[in-house]
Amino acid sequence: MIDHLFLKYSLYILTFGCIYILLIKKNGRNIQYAENSRRSSLHIMIAAVCVCLLLGYLVQLLVSGILQVIRFINPQLLETYSQWTTDTFYAWDNILRLIAVMLLAPIGEELLFRGILLHLSIRFLHFNRIFSICLTGILFGLCHGQTIQVLYAIPAGILLGLIAEGFHSILPAICFHMAVNTGAYLLPAVLFQTKETAILLTAVSFIFISVCCYVLFCLSDRLNKISG
Repeated sequence: MIDHLFLKYSLYILTFGCIYILLIKKNGRNIQYAENSRRSSLHIMIAAVCVCLLLGYLVQLLVSGILQVIRFINPQLLETYSQWTTDTFYAWDNILRLIAVMLLAPIGEELLFRGILLHLSIRFLHFNRIFSICLTGILFGLCHGQTIQVLYAIPAGILLGLIAEGFHSILPAICFHMAVNTGAYLLPAVLFQTKETAILLTAVSFIFISVCCYVLFCLSDRLNKISG
């Protein structure tokens, strides 16, 4: 039997991918910088993708660290959330579920929220850019449903919007999203065995997240100068 998440996000990609391609054809801004300086823009995009992969993993480390600290303080507070994540995502015996969460979900959700909704709100509805980024970020968070997940999905959605707009492409955002989802599976549990290590990892990850965000800002600024 096909896993329901695998089927859901496969349909997301098929449907929203076609709509996204039609929108991009109507707005050539996404390819202008490549025409101005292909080599420089390609190097910047490769660097942005690498930084976004690292940033996504760090964000997952930060979220996991905060949640683990909460568990040490009040285990009952996250009991429902822990059971929900176990039932929904941690199915190592279901390869289709793993593919759906790690690969298909980031692509499908970025096509919808950053590729279509953000694109439409800014360039067709002419909403303020920051307002549009925040609005799609909030919608992205609310669509996750589970209360705890909504609380960290909203700021992550806003960050994804800033990345997509900064580079005029959803590719770095997809890579960031993939790293976040994959990190949930790959982070070693031994890192969070004590409250002290969880707090330390939370603090360290926050520092490196700040550095990655600054690097992305510099890269996007340079890309925008190339594109004119």
